Formats: sequence, C-alpha cells, structure tokens
Amino acid sequence: MPVSHPRARPNHYTGDPSGRFLLTILTGVAELERETGFDLALTGQHGTGKWLGGIVPYEYIVNTEGYHETNENPLPSVNMTEDDVVRLIHRLVAEEK
Repeated sequence: MPVSHPRARPNHYTGDPSGRFLLTILTGVAELERETGFDLALTGQHGTGKWLGGIVPYEYIVNTEGYHETNENPLPSVNMTEDDVVRLIHRLVAEEK
C-alpha cells in the first residue's frame, strides 16, 4: 500500500508565471553550484580542507594555517562552547521526535 506524505511532492506549480520564474531561479542556482564545484576541482582547491572564504559556520573557526576546526572557546557568561550548543540543539531535536 503506497504511503503519501504532503512534503514528498513539491508544491510549486510551474503553469503560471511565478512558478516558471521560481523554476528558472532554482535551475540557475543549481548550475552555479555545479560550475563552482568544477572550478574548485580544476584549480586544486576542492578537497584540500582549507577554508576558501565566506562566513565561517557557527561552531567553527579558521586556524592560522587556513583550515577550519571546531571552536572550543567558551562562550561569555555561559559554561558552554559553540560545539556544546550545537550538540545540545541536535539532542533536543532528536528527543522531540
């Protein structure tokens, strides 16, 4: 017996102008991501483990050699590190289900 979930199918209707516009934007973003991956692979920057720039994700820092690593510095006025906060969030989400 097949089971259907409301989120299993996209709810974007491409028969109207805004739906076609959204599809065009999503296609462009996918192409940009693909080309960026190819460029990084060709220049040898992909897979080196070095941080290539941009905003560093929460829980990480960039060390002096340019590699990202877990931030183990305690947060001010809280007895936790950013890593502890992320682990707490993951645990709370897992327990909620």
